[in-house]
Amino acid sequence: FATPDLIVPPPLAIPPVKNATDGNTIGPTSINREAVDPLIGWCMTYPINYTGHPAISVPAGFTPLGLPVGLQIIGKRHADESVLAMAARFERIQPWFGRYPGLAG
Repeated sequence: FATPDLIVPPPLAIPPVKNATDGNTIGPTSINREAVDPLIGWCMTYPINYTGHPAISVPAGFTPLGLPVGLQIIGKRHADESVLAMAARFERIQPWFGRYPGLAG
């Protein structure tokens, strides 16, 4: 990308999926009636890894069910410092330290 310095999309295309108790967490098989791979089709971080752009995912809050949500900060190639600086700024204005989702019982 040429114009914006950073792109800030969600890291997931859906609200977070609760972890399976057997270690085999599976996501949805469709989103908006479009078929997706239940293992990675709803994850929006891996395509950026292929491009060589620096990116970071940071905590951004919780769903009404108490599950954590985040945001992804993506920078221009070789602009790692701007990505880390924005993540630090966001965490200063949206502190999450000490906040955790509830444990499943």
